[in-house]
Amino acid sequence: MMRFRTLKDGRVVVTNASLTPLIFNSLEDWNNWKHSHSDANESQDIRQPEGIFWEISRLLVRLLGTAGLCLTLVFILSHSILPSARIWALLDHSLLISFLLLVLVAIVSTVAHELMHMIFGRSIHLSSNLITFVMRTKLNHIWSWPKLCAIDALLLGIALDFALAGVAVLFFLTTGIQFALFVWSVLVFRILWQFNIFAKRDVALTINFLLDKPEGFLHRLDWRVRSGLAIFCDTIYLACWVFPLLVDLPQGGFRWL
Repeated sequence: MMRFRTLKDGRVVVTNASLTPLIFNSLEDWNNWKHSHSDANESQDIRQPEGIFWEISRLLVRLLGTAGLCLTLVFILSHSILPSARIWALLDHSLLISFLLLVLVAIVSTVAHELMHMIFGRSIHLSSNLITFVMRTKLNHIWSWPKLCAIDALLLGIALDFALAGVAVLFFLTTGIQFALFVWSVLVFRILWQFNIFAKRDVALTINFLLDKPEGFLHRLDWRVRSGLAIFCDTIYLACWVFPLLVDLPQGGFRWL
């Protein structure tokens, strides 16, 4: 069964488990299309998770994420520590081992992040790129969901990132173990990575949903322009994260192996 929702501008968005959202100018156009496609109602329908268990679960992740955000901001302001690769130097490891730990933390946190999308978005479609450590969960069907459920499916991954960052901050403050600070730095960088609105990431997708723009709120920009801006922003993010370490390298004190 295909589901639909009327957008702010009067258009109709139609979804199912596998298709890219279909957009019709009116409900009448959608009905006409449906009558001419006899298999439209045979497709799989994915409904939003409902019930007290899901309400409590979503609220809990939101609260933990908010607490983690507050802890991160207070920690940055009180300790004047910004998340960067410079924290690698604080670990009692060579830079190579630190890099391998970075990859491990990135993979584990990415899997946890995507699990939030899969659980609250009720999706089993997960794609991955082991070269870039990128994973994506297919959430096309949420366009027909109520807005709060859909936004939770998009943003609870970031909420979990903030929650884990808050745990890392508390662990560092109570134990002084530098590895917790390293984990916190990686998690915060992952969160900032999601704020590149030129790429199809959580924040951009949430803006699309809030504006009721299934085609994307930047769809008028040529795809080559969007791709160029996305790469430019990612490069700036990465440079800002790595630059403090590069500044410290000439001063020595690092073990490469």
